[in-house]
Amino acid sequence: MSDNDKTQIFNYGNASKSNKEEDKTQHLNKDENVAKTQLQSPPTAGDQTIIIGQGSSNSEKTTTKRKLVGWLVSYTLDEAGTDFRLFEGKNKLGRNQSNDIRIFQDPKISGEHATLLFRGNDLYVKDELASNPSFHNSNEIKPGQTVEVADGDKLQFGDNEFIFRKAWL
Repeated sequence: MSDNDKTQIFNYGNASKSNKEEDKTQHLNKDENVAKTQLQSPPTAGDQTIIIGQGSSNSEKTTTKRKLVGWLVSYTLDEAGTDFRLFEGKNKLGRNQSNDIRIFQDPKISGEHATLLFRGNDLYVKDELASNPSFHNSNEIKPGQTVEVADGDKLQFGDNEFIFRKAWL
């Protein structure tokens, strides 16, 4: 199997039982036809494990590496300090799991609160119409407004403050 292969494992039966001769393991590749009903109901005779390899697909997205360009550092999320990497291009910030920078601890941060865009050699932050305002050096960023952020500038989202530190490129 290649690194792109995905495997799903379904265990049926009692996991505390030791391996017996009637226990069976099947490994099925994605390309093999398997009726869905075979996987939805557990086998009737003995314990059985079915491993289904998803295989690789040309339709899967290939990820490209993006250059590390800086960090957001917060001492309000954790007094020992927490940092979030910023990469070239768009970096989404908010509570949603799909964000590049996910801050779930603060209920005042919206699901899609802000976009941090690193283009050329500059960082820009845009408030994404968040319920609560974003701030740049204590100045409110208006909804939909984009502002340039310099090394050492302070950003605030919800109740948390962040310092932007630029990587030396």
